[in-house]
Amino acid sequence: VPWLLVAFLWRSDLLLGTSGTWTDEEGGSSFMIQAFVLCCLLCLIVLGLTLEQLRQFDRIQLSRAGLDAMFETVYHHIFIHTGGEDLRVRWATVRPLLEAMLKSVKNPTQLPVIETWELMRIQDVLEQDIWYLRQLAKRLRPLEPKMPGTAPLPTAAVPPPR
Repeated sequence: VPWLLVAFLWRSDLLLGTSGTWTDEEGGSSFMIQAFVLCCLLCLIVLGLTLEQLRQFDRIQLSRAGLDAMFETVYHHIFIHTGGEDLRVRWATVRPLLEAMLKSVKNPTQLPVIETWELMRIQDVLEQDIWYLRQLAKRLRPLEPKMPGTAPLPTAAVPPPR
């Protein structure tokens, strides 16, 4: 296609006002200037189309269907092995909050970055501290009144505090 463009510019006597030569009457290089300007315009058009394509991709990706598709992709291994219905219920609760957060900024890259050590701390809290608090709550729960003929419920062992 570029050679076709050069041939068109070279033979565009009437359209661009050139004489079909590499230089005009004053000795300037009008053909080269026109080719450069046309190439710059084409580059700007391609850049504009590419940026619009990226904006459209962002809009699709951040739509409700796009977020749901990303959720299904990330957690597909859980859905395959366990069904993951509790995870889907949690997603239904979290999705509106996430959508509101994404709508509050012009671009998702403007959101603050979560550092690796923060993610590790959150995982530590979820794995250890919450389990410990649940066990402690079971232990401190008031005993239910005994019904005649029933055995008392066993209490779980609570690990010592850290």
